[in-house]
Amino acid sequence: MYYIFGDKMKCLICNKKIYNRVTWKNLFCEKHYFVCDHCFMAYPIKITYQTIPINKKLIHVFSLFDKMYTINSYAFIIELSGLFQYISSKYNFNEDILFYYESVNDFFNDLNNIEKIGDLASNIVVLTTFQ
Repeated sequence: MYYIFGDKMKCLICNKKIYNRVTWKNLFCEKHYFVCDHCFMAYPIKITYQTIPINKKLIHVFSLFDKMYTINSYAFIIELSGLFQYISSKYNFNEDILFYYESVNDFFNDLNNIEKIGDLASNIVVLTTFQ
């Protein structure tokens, strides 16, 4: 929930209230925070990149975290959208296909289906939250 004078939002991981100091400089700037500072430091973001060659094609796997956490992945949606913007600027999605998975394990479970779809694209890009 967002209030103009003194933000009162809850962390999506620990449910603590998040307070944002409102000054004249940021009075009309609307910023939403989903993670408190403590949880942001407890779950460090380490973007990883892997390239997997399969059937003369490359599968590019980008992950936001380097290991699996049992947290709400929506809490880091701002960081995930920033990674998506980077990926969309680097690849041409008229020729490439982008998949989103919660974890790399989910991606490997669907790998047979992706190989069938892979004939349609030159590159396959996979965005995951957890390694």
